[in-house]
Amino acid sequence: MRSEYIYGRLGVFVLIFFVVNGYLSCQEVKYTFWGETTDATIVSVTKGTEQRGYGRYDRRSVPIKGVRFSFKEMDGSEREGVVNMPIDWEPPEDQKIQIDYMPGDHWKTRVHGDTNYLRMSLFFGSGIGVLIWMCWLYRKGSQER
Repeated sequence: MRSEYIYGRLGVFVLIFFVVNGYLSCQEVKYTFWGETTDATIVSVTKGTEQRGYGRYDRRSVPIKGVRFSFKEMDGSEREGVVNMPIDWEPPEDQKIQIDYMPGDHWKTRVHGDTNYLRMSLFFGSGIGVLIWMCWLYRKGSQER
């Protein structure tokens, strides 16, 4: 009886974890299925700082390079974007970088290959956990009949 309670609570936790990770990994899924990759021309590179950290006392300034670039969408319209790169990053000599973008959404651009694999792995791993929990529930329910 006690183990059923623990497995039930654990399953609910895994289900909630699955839903939250599904929401967080939506951006990665959108880039995977609907995103486009193209070459962009670097317009300017500026040095600056970025605030990182989560709490009031954990905030810290990290030096970065802001890279402004321009590119043409598949429909021929001209677009611009900005990405933050590490301070030790150097632009290529031909002033071109590969980027991923969402067609039609002027705020969605990122450097090609900047994928969050951890978020996707947590989503699929918690999905497997939900399946195991549902099998346990089915087995438990069929034993009680």
